[in-house]
Amino acid sequence: MTYKTEFSHYDDELILPAGWIDTSWHNDVSPSFEKQLGDVTYKIWCDFKNPDLREVGGKQFTVAFYDHNEFEELQDITEFDTLQAALSFVDQEAAK
Repeated sequence: MTYKTEFSHYDDELILPAGWIDTSWHNDVSPSFEKQLGDVTYKIWCDFKNPDLREVGGKQFTVAFYDHNEFEELQDITEFDTLQAALSFVDQEAAK
């Protein structure tokens, strides 16, 4: 299962660095990827490149996280216009 099979109509090419897992599922609004760092799982939601195709509006990439010690559900953190900015944010958060 990949974002390309789950979202065949997705309008962008996504290339993630090693360590990220494609968790895209066709019943979600958009493709997603996860990375486990200690007790925290980070998730990046990748909405459509074309803003007119986005179901919920906002920026293209939303970073969320789940802290296995504190929260019972995924918490959205922030949004970015580029995948690189979202990945850099996760790297910075993980380094704290």
